[in-house]
Amino acid sequence: MPEFGEDVDAIVEGFTALERSNWEAMNAQGNPTKRRREMRQRLIVQTVKDENGVPLFTPKDYDAIAKLPAPLVERLVDAALRVCGMSDEEPDLVDQAGN
Repeated sequence: MPEFGEDVDAIVEGFTALERSNWEAMNAQGNPTKRRREMRQRLIVQTVKDENGVPLFTPKDYDAIAKLPAPLVERLVDAALRVCGMSDEEPDLVDQAGN
């Protein structure tokens, strides 16, 4: 992704079953408004990695991720949902996070 610079290879990696369960649990805890607002950031933090499998972002980067261009964030989220096997479920997950 050119937005990260020439020297950065961003790889979107799918979840293991345990990682998916943990991600779903995180989206069910806390303030519903905050959960919904940070859902994309959480997904990016957990799935976007460098060529060595090291996450490019941490939870401390939520604000920085929120300031990235929306088309870039949507490309990352769409790729993450696809490789995690959730692309058809995204509306359901957003609805669950808002409950």
